[in-house]
Amino acid sequence: MRLHFVTSAAPSLYPSLRDRPSRVARWGLGACINCAPRLRRSPPLLHSSPNPSRTYAPPPLSTLLSRRRCILSSALLIFLATLTPSSLSARSTRPDVDASVQAVVLCRQLLEPIPRYVSSASWDKARSNVNYCTRNLRLHTAMLTVTREVLTPSVGQAASDEGMVLANELDNIFTQLDASLYTPIFMPSNDEITTGQRKYANEALIYLQEAREHLERFVQLLPESLRERNLERAAARRLPLERQ
Repeated sequence: MRLHFVTSAAPSLYPSLRDRPSRVARWGLGACINCAPRLRRSPPLLHSSPNPSRTYAPPPLSTLLSRRRCILSSALLIFLATLTPSSLSARSTRPDVDASVQAVVLCRQLLEPIPRYVSSASWDKARSNVNYCTRNLRLHTAMLTVTREVLTPSVGQAASDEGMVLANELDNIFTQLDASLYTPIFMPSNDEITTGQRKYANEALIYLQEAREHLERFVQLLPESLRERNLERAAARRLPLERQ
């Protein structure tokens, strides 16, 4: 019996990784192929006839381990590529507590001229101050941020619960205040408050007083150093609206 050496097995056994871009990321293949050890061919195998069905021995263990390390390295590179600087900074950035406290203080100041606007039937001006608090300064979000970051249960459970209640109630109060200032706009008048408008003007003043009290109480819950620091900073900030 003549024994034939089969030397054509290796190319089919070890197809190039470059021909399989779907297995790993294309950009990760370069690092994988350059850093992984060369894949060694298994020794030629024997068969007993010229044309048998070819059966090959498994590749060496070291080759399998090299392939596994190569794929794992590429997967790690792909994962690290998803961690962009912006995402890393977003994960590590703490909410700006000072800016949130200043938003609360500024909203309290923006409520001051509203009674004057109501008495002169300047409904649009009054609504501008209210909407600046809810939309530009994002009052509700600011109060929730301060509650979660400052008024934590470790500081005091009562203060933490009260801060959350004030934030949620004030959100509804501002909604009702804006609605009370919006309705009189569509009522005919001669630059003075009519009888029909007076009803909504009185409602607006009631909601306004509730909003003031909620904001004052919330500010008093804060630590003195945090409160005083941001009272000064809020006073130095410029706003496009009157606050006195």
